[in-house]
Amino acid sequence: MNQFFTGPTESSHLFSSGPTRRPKSNTLLMIFLRAVLIYSYAVKVTFPINNAAVQQYAASRNGAITLSLIREFLSFYNMQFTLSVFDPESCENTSYNHLSRKNLASELKMTNENPDEPLLHTLLTELLQLKSTSPSAAESLVNNKEKAKEKPVKHKGM
Repeated sequence: MNQFFTGPTESSHLFSSGPTRRPKSNTLLMIFLRAVLIYSYAVKVTFPINNAAVQQYAASRNGAITLSLIREFLSFYNMQFTLSVFDPESCENTSYNHLSRKNLASELKMTNENPDEPLLHTLLTELLQLKSTSPSAAESLVNNKEKAKEKPVKHKGM
C-alpha cells in the first residue's frame, strides 16, 4: 500500500482552500461570463429561405407531390436532423403544404401500399416490376408522364 498518496495532494489542497482558490474561481467565472457573452451576441447563420426556383417548383402540383414524397421518406426513417434542414429549404408551409402518406398514396394512385416501407420505395418497386413485365407499358407510362410535365424550372448557377 502506498502511504504517500492516501489523502489530497498539496496542490489540490492549495486549489481548494489555499491562496490560489480565489484567483482560480475568478478565472473560471471570467471564462463562464465570456462564454455567455459570446453565445448571446453570436451572429446566427441563416440560409436563404426565399429560393425562388424551389418556391416555384413547390407551388406546382408535381412539385408538391415530389417534395412530399421525399419528406415522407425522411420521416419514415426518422431522419430528424435532415428534416430540420429539408423543411425550411423546401419552402414547406410557404409554397406548399406537405401531403400525408394516405393522400400521397391516393395522388399517386398506389394500390398496394405497404406500411412497412416508404412510399418512394414502393413507387420504384412498382415501376421496376412494370418495366420488367411489360417494357412497352412502362415506356408509355413514362412517355405520358413526360408529356404531362410542367415547364421545367431554370436554376441559377452557383
